[in-house]
Amino acid sequence: MCMLKFTACDSFLDVYPTDRLIEEQVLNSELAINSMLNGIYMSMASSSLYGATLTWTVVEALAQRWNLSNPSHPFRNFGTYSYEEREVQAAFERIWTQMFAQILTVNEFIGIVHRANVPIPEERRNILLGEAHALRAFLHFDLLRLFGPIPSLADPNDLVMPYNNRRTEEVLPLLPANQILDSILADLYKAEEFLRNDPIITDGIVRATTADPLHNFFLNRNYRMNFYAVKALQARVWLWAGNKPRALEAARAVIEAPLVAAGRLFYWLPQERILTPFNPDRVFSTEVIFGLDNRNMYVDYNRFFSPTLLRSVEFAPFDERLRATFNNDGNDFRFHTTWLEAGGDKDYRTFFKFAPPSTHTTFRYFQPLIRISELYYIIAESEPDPAVGLMYLNSVRRHRGLMDLTDPALLRSAIREEYAREFWGEGQLFFYFKRNNVLFIPDGNTMSGYREINPESYRLPIPLSELRTR
Repeated sequence: MCMLKFTACDSFLDVYPTDRLIEEQVLNSELAINSMLNGIYMSMASSSLYGATLTWTVVEALAQRWNLSNPSHPFRNFGTYSYEEREVQAAFERIWTQMFAQILTVNEFIGIVHRANVPIPEERRNILLGEAHALRAFLHFDLLRLFGPIPSLADPNDLVMPYNNRRTEEVLPLLPANQILDSILADLYKAEEFLRNDPIITDGIVRATTADPLHNFFLNRNYRMNFYAVKALQARVWLWAGNKPRALEAARAVIEAPLVAAGRLFYWLPQERILTPFNPDRVFSTEVIFGLDNRNMYVDYNRFFSPTLLRSVEFAPFDERLRATFNNDGNDFRFHTTWLEAGGDKDYRTFFKFAPPSTHTTFRYFQPLIRISELYYIIAESEPDPAVGLMYLNSVRRHRGLMDLTDPALLRSAIREEYAREFWGEGQLFFYFKRNNVLFIPDGNTMSGYREINPESYRLPIPLSELRTR
């Protein structure tokens, strides 16, 4: 069984000695089925996936976030789009193989839920299936965003990648981008139907646990692929596909939902929790629609961002670049909380967004993947009336300590600036550039100026190990 060959559920499955016994244990226990799904989320948070590679390091290096100009920096070749280099090819191969390994495990999980020998109440079974179909779409979409073409340049004859919705390791045919998008959206709308009765819709985010582990499994829904995360992902996918009316519809479905509109769910983080000197919430956790519990977060933070690191290996931007990104506006809350002076002989600020809090908090280890601000940006970009779009953009700006913009003609450039400020360490800026086919982006390896980026650099090459099987 493919679920046994990958790491997504090692933490649960390792205790069983044989493949058949493992499968029997899972099929006969709802708790075991839940644990298998938890294992998928845990594996997604690994350093080689969303714990670092797809959020902090590789994808942000492609977006020119960091000063990688030192010849000895281990990620320098990512910032120069030197895709022929061995370590770059190896990293891309790890992304490809591990993402498809996750997908295969998700497919096996869906089969397990359908074949379970234990009766699972329909409302709980639907949530399990809804999360799984959405995760499958989420993983395929990020593979498409990385290895697929710029959306506006997609050719229906250009074979991009497979879409795996089977419990098999057989070689699947490569499909064009439009067919991949169709399959992603089909999974997302199936997930939406399964999650129609998601408890987050009526109860919001519930943290209090009970003695019943089956009940507790359905708490903290912002750590799981919940109903609103599915709608938000639909908005992200539709915008990538160039269908702004559908993107607008999906984004509005989230921000106009009763609990969200009432400020009880995915609400703007209060200013006092941002600017407090004691345990500031630098990830703006109340605004996160979907995130992961990343137990390696602070180990990796020290590997990549610690102020004690040598300049030749740390991830930090030129100070001139950083200040230009924030328009030299020290009022932006994101600048205050995320960028702190390192001290010593360093004359630049270092990245504190994922620094460990001094005490236990609700946002400890929390890795954000989808946040409410992105939906406001999607609405701002998709609204036919720029004046209305500017109103939604200003909604975010006000909660970041910035003044309202008044000129709708500035909307497009202002959205781009907001993506650059809002998503540091979250891996979204590169995809904004790619989606809009931006030809010149700020060059992270210099204090000023731009780097030309061509369509080939926006598209990661499919690993040779994959091509050799065809």
